[in-house]
Amino acid sequence: MNAWFSLQGRRLLFVGAGSDIARATADAAVALGAEVIGITRDGQALRDAGAAFTVLEADLLAPQGVASTVAAITQPVDGLVFCIGQALLTPAHLIDLACIRKSTDVNVGVFMEMLAVMLRARKLSRGASVVALSSISGHTATEGVAPYALSKAALSAAVRNLALDLRRREIRVNALSPAMVRTKMTAGGRAFDLQAMEKARYPIGVAEPMDVGNAILFLLSAESTLLNGNDIVMAGGALEV
Repeated sequence: MNAWFSLQGRRLLFVGAGSDIARATADAAVALGAEVIGITRDGQALRDAGAAFTVLEADLLAPQGVASTVAAITQPVDGLVFCIGQALLTPAHLIDLACIRKSTDVNVGVFMEMLAVMLRARKLSRGASVVALSSISGHTATEGVAPYALSKAALSAAVRNLALDLRRREIRVNALSPAMVRTKMTAGGRAFDLQAMEKARYPIGVAEPMDVGNAILFLLSAESTLLNGNDIVMAGGALEV
């Protein structure tokens, strides 16, 4: 880890801590001195895997799921990382309101509700940093991902507006929009051929989880205090953005 910044003494909350990006980043945050709480649907799997942080199990889409989860957080946090996302491959002729709602509820609705409930409960410290994981899909076009892309574009737009809303509380809100990342979901699924995609589109290569994680850690640190309301595109040298 880089020695030029520290998260010593900071209390951080990772929503969607079971994802490869969030898990790797949360473990790295602990190594940098942070106290970390991770929220996931399958807490036992994270504990069995040796997570170096406190794990809370929750279904944030259930009625009162967000409210009960926030109530279980006993002290205000200095950083909130939102890593929940659901990619649905949906050709145009199969799009309906149900798939649109599913994408938006998971990818942007839970984030906005979580942030609002935490603000009302005074669970975000003054000067806190909020980081939402968006996607390059909100900036470019790919066949079959219109509902997912619109939800990520909405998330990025929400970040810009929320940063303005929260400036008086000195709470920063930023988004990261990575291109393809090598995770269990992308490397093991049938939807993406990472090897072919890497050769065709990414001269620098497909990202690893900590390529994104390092940017998250920086946004959580005091060294990034001038960054607010940004959506940082991590295109990996993509030929087409």
